[in-house]
Amino acid sequence: MLDRIQEYKTLLLRISIAYLFYFIARVLFYIYNDHIIIVESFEEFFKLCLIGLTFDTSAILYTNALFILISLLPIKSNSSIPFQKGMFFLYFSSNIIAYSTNFFDFIYYEFSQSRLTTTVFDIVENETNKMDLMGSFIIDYWHVFVLFFVLVFAWIYLYNKIEFKVSSHLNKYNYYGYSIIWFLFIVFVCVIGMRGGIGNATRPINMVDAHRFVKKGSHADLVLNSPFCMIRTYKKNFFQKKNFLTNSEKNSIINPIKKFNDSIISRPNIVLIVMESFGREYIGSFNKDKAIDNYISYTPFLDSLSQHSKIFPNS
Repeated sequence: MLDRIQEYKTLLLRISIAYLFYFIARVLFYIYNDHIIIVESFEEFFKLCLIGLTFDTSAILYTNALFILISLLPIKSNSSIPFQKGMFFLYFSSNIIAYSTNFFDFIYYEFSQSRLTTTVFDIVENETNKMDLMGSFIIDYWHVFVLFFVLVFAWIYLYNKIEFKVSSHLNKYNYYGYSIIWFLFIVFVCVIGMRGGIGNATRPINMVDAHRFVKKGSHADLVLNSPFCMIRTYKKNFFQKKNFLTNSEKNSIINPIKKFNDSIISRPNIVLIVMESFGREYIGSFNKDKAIDNYISYTPFLDSLSQHSKIFPNS
């Protein structure tokens, strides 16, 4: 059992590193958006970070679910170099992608004032200049990309500093027996962490739950993290297309495409008369459809002229 305990400690340390870098991302997110998210004191910021651990835990466990599952399997060759290289690739391929969404949010939040969700893909889906936008984004916010790569390299460095120790295995019955017990226990704990707790109310947690723990709406965005928001909005369509008319019905009502001749038959003289600050109640042609007792018009000439003109009483 001792050799497996060492493996579980290694797994715990590897997952714990993610918490450190999620904390750093939250600090950077606040620094970039402190003009929008107002935090009164360090104590208040620290409290918000503690609340954010619930959402960090859910995001980290979802992101590393496959990594944790394979690490728990009783594979006696798990200490081999090829196996550990494969685990290294699995760990960072999922974590780097998830972690990068936090950095996009450093800039995106200023414009949307909401955490990054999968709706961003619906927004940019029909953009024809995606590459141009990405290029200008990299140039304008190069410092964000520098921070991202520096932190990723630091993350890799700390991961490699964790030594994977394996002692001689127990007999196969004890080895697999202990493995099954620990597997069930750790999976149970992970499911609780993914769901945000044991209680039935508001479980699994979602983005709205962040508002239950804070007094200001903007503080909920500081409590959340972008990977969690992306996971919770995955395959949820917020932009639903509504069709109230068929194309044939629409075309029978309105035809937006019109063709006009580029030549005119005659060249009439057109005179525009613009009445500025002249009350419509004094103009008879503007009130002819209103049943007003003893109405008197003060513009008899304009009333006569309007019979042969186009008038716009609401312009």
